[in-house]
Amino acid sequence: MSAKARIPESLPTADAAPEKTFAQRCAYLTVIPEFNAAGIAEVFSIQDKPDYLELMRELVKHGNAIVLDDTQGIERMLSAQAHALDSMFANLARRSNCQDNPESLETFLKLALKAQSQCRATLETLATIKHPPQLAFVHQANIAHGPQQVNNGQPQLVARAEENANPPNELMGNDHGERLDFGTTRTAGACDPVMATVGSLDGTAHDAREGYSES
Repeated sequence: MSAKARIPESLPTADAAPEKTFAQRCAYLTVIPEFNAAGIAEVFSIQDKPDYLELMRELVKHGNAIVLDDTQGIERMLSAQAHALDSMFANLARRSNCQDNPESLETFLKLALKAQSQCRATLETLATIKHPPQLAFVHQANIAHGPQQVNNGQPQLVARAEENANPPNELMGNDHGERLDFGTTRTAGACDPVMATVGSLDGTAHDAREGYSES
């Protein structure tokens, strides 16, 4: 169970540490995001000049909601921005039609298309927040030809027994090198008298030189 995000109890101000010097208090406020955002929002506000402290309080409330994974404020903001950008696109596109100078026409068309592109990007961001993509972790093992296995991009050596390139034929049995027994001796036939069976031969009675006559 994940721990909840910590929300500041109160908005920090420059007077929170009176013992600090003026330079230290300025540096302390400069790194507060709500302080900087309030200054920018005050400059570009379409209403009368808002109260600076109240503006910071509102920004802190919106920031705390985001920290707690409440994205309703962001979704509403992006939706409003998309509509505003679409209005800018329509206004600039209409004004481009009233230009007689080709350079002015091109400038207004470029600004209109930029507003349209930003509107599309804003809507894509909103869609991603509403429907975040599902991440799929696929475990894949790729076996190489050599003695190596690649598992999820990290090579790992695999112990393999050395195999004989020419394994012995299993028909020869366990004793390698023995000849195969093809059965009993074939009998001679009329069509092949040369293959007649040879009888037993006594070496002493039949001299190898028998039948040799000296001249």
